Order: sequence, then structure tokens, then C-alpha cells
Amino acid sequence: MSEEVLVTDPDTLRYLYANGSAVRSLGYTLEQLRTMTPMDVTHDPYRMRFDNHVRKLREGAPYVVFEGVRKRITGDTCPMEARWQLVSSFGRPVILSVVQDITQRKEIERMKNEFVSVVSHELRTPLISIHGAVKLLEGGAAGVLPEPATRLVALAARNSERLRVIVDDILDLEKIASGRIEFNIESLDASAALGRAAQAYETMVRTAGVELTIEPHDALQLKADAQRLDQVLANLVSNALKFAPQGSRILLEASREGSGVRLQVTDHGAGIPEAFRARFFRRFAQADMNTSRPKGGSGLGLSIAKQMIEQMGGSIGYSSEPGRTCFHVVLPAVP
Repeated sequence: MSEEVLVTDPDTLRYLYANGSAVRSLGYTLEQLRTMTPMDVTHDPYRMRFDNHVRKLREGAPYVVFEGVRKRITGDTCPMEARWQLVSSFGRPVILSVVQDITQRKEIERMKNEFVSVVSHELRTPLISIHGAVKLLEGGAAGVLPEPATRLVALAARNSERLRVIVDDILDLEKIASGRIEFNIESLDASAALGRAAQAYETMVRTAGVELTIEPHDALQLKADAQRLDQVLANLVSNALKFAPQGSRILLEASREGSGVRLQVTDHGAGIPEAFRARFFRRFAQADMNTSRPKGGSGLGLSIAKQMIEQMGGSIGYSSEPGRTCFHVVLPAVP
């Protein structure tokens, strides 16, 4: 199938041009498309998400690539991938968009995810039993163990818990990919969300010897699923703790950003290696930060966080330099 090419006004997001392939695929005439925006032909009503793509282009990104669900005039839908690039046309900036139907790719991904899900479910049940039994031993259910046995049981408990988290992460990814994960979008207080993230890691913060601070800010309300937002923020704080040097500070902040609320987590670790950044939000991605502290983790947390935030109509990103890394999440603000 030929690629669909569309040209969009970066200010209004209205279409200025569509090639024959795009016209045939969508079913609208060129005149009709010139009165429409990407929100009219996708299952994505959030203007803010498209504005974020434009912002990235204006800030110097050579292009942005994103996936969505294309909606035709007949009501039929199909998964699509779009590549946006900011170019000049007759002296004015426009967005050149190349769109591909990725139905076949998504079907292959669905089959793969289904297989992984079945395997993960089969692993989870015995794993919970093993972890529970080990924790009982660790708690003295079989009496006082010799010191060598105590160390081995503690090692088994740590690693069975780590494996349980990995299996749960894989199941979360499969639920997101299959559209079976549910979101209860409601009005949430930004300060309370940051507070819960900080409270969840109080013990780890003390153990790591770092300071975790919430920057004071005005009352801000955002729209999100409380449980999923807590999961994302917990992942960001956990990552910051892994790389923050002893004696440093991790800062949690909230601020208004356009039509959204920005939540960010800043640490003062080594920074993200340049060579790793292109695959940062991919599954199982982990960077070698050349530090002595064991990092652990599955490499799935940020991939899950990105997909969850996007499902809630927001965006996630980061900035990094030696000695400072800042992760931010932007979610729709309550009007």
C-alpha cells in the first residue's frame, strides 16, 4: 500500500494538503480534509498530545514518530504509524506527515504478546507460592535457621520478589498492548500524588543516604488514573534512587504547562549516556551507568510508564546532562 502523505499547519493543526493515497484511505475529499485536524481522523481527542509533538519539532527534534488508531469516514479503524517533520513550504513552516497502515505489524505483536502472557501467567502462580514459602522461612516459620541458611533464604526471597515484579511488568505490558487495561480518569491533586510517591520510598531514601524533597507549588489539579499515576511516579522515583549519589538530593516538582500539569523528578546522578538515549523507552532497555551500586530492575518500567501516560492523554520525557537527570510527565489539567 502506498504511503499517505499529509501537510498540516503547525499552529491550527488543520490539514493543508493530502495526497491521493491519504484521500482514498480516509474517504474524505481534499476539500473536507482542509477543514479537519488529526483529532478528527484518529481515536485521539487530546489536542495536547499533538501539541507536544509540534513543540518537540520546534525545539529542534528532526522528526517525531508515534502510533495511533486511524478513523475513516466509514467508521472503520486501523492502527497507523505517523512520522512528522517540520519543513518549509513557500517560506512558511508546515508539518510533513507520512502515515503507514501497520495492521499486519500489530497482528504479529498481538500474537507475540499473547504467547508471552500465557507463559507469564503460568509462571506467576507457582512463583507466588515459592515466594510465600521463602518469606515464611525468612520469618522463622520453620524455627531458627543456621546463619548460612539464613543468608541463602534471604537471597532467595530477594530474587523471587524481583522475578515476581518482572512477571507483573510483562503482564502489564500485555494488557496495555491488547487494550485490556482499564483507566479510571478522575481529578487528582498534584501535590498529593507527589506526596504518595515520596512516602512509598521513605525507607529506601534513608538507606540510600539521599534527601528527597517536594518543591512547594500552587494547588494544581490534573486528570489521570490515581493508581496508574502512582505506579508511574513510583517508577521514576525508584530510578532516581538507583542513580542518585549518596548525600545528594532528589527533587519532586509540579507546575502548570500550557493546558497540562507537569510533574517532574530530578536527580543528580551521572546522567544518561548519549548512546543509550535512542532506545530509552524500549522494553528491557537498561544502561550501564558505570557505578558500583547494583541497579536491578527489568528494564520494563519506563516502557510501561510511557504507554500508561500516553493512554491517559499525556506525555513523558526527560532531559539529561552529566550530574543531572530530570524526568517529567505532563497530563491534562482540570479546567
